[in-house]
Amino acid sequence: MNTQNTLKKHLIKIIHTLRKDANLSDDESYRWVLNQRYGKASSKDLSIDELRDFAITLGYDEKFLKKQNTKKARYFKKENTKSGRATKKQLNMIQAIWSKNAKNPTQWALREFINNIIKKRPLHLWYLSIEDANKIILGLKNLENNSTHSAKRS
Repeated sequence: MNTQNTLKKHLIKIIHTLRKDANLSDDESYRWVLNQRYGKASSKDLSIDELRDFAITLGYDEKFLKKQNTKKARYFKKENTKSGRATKKQLNMIQAIWSKNAKNPTQWALREFINNIIKKRPLHLWYLSIEDANKIILGLKNLENNSTHSAKRS
């Protein structure tokens, strides 16, 4: 299902919810308003812009209908498993284990560690594949276990 159809269905749901609050709970008055304002008998026939306009008319807050300018964090892009890239959870785990257990917890040292494991030095962690991220997490867990065992021996 494409995003246009999804948006349209979402707006129709909003309108059907708001029409009860706007005293248009009976079908006859609801259809009359649609016909008078847009010349259409059903909300399914309205375009997306008309649906937005009608939702605002019924009392929906305009700020929720505007496109939000959402910037993602620099390190962790939106999780997208279809692309084969590492998930946000994996990237967070790599950062957490590294900062907790590394003798030199810098980003450059992390890249060197990654290079030792997968023989690649990624510019950004979100370029890692899921498989590479799993290998790195296993390596970091081994590092964590080794550091705890050596601390117990001392």
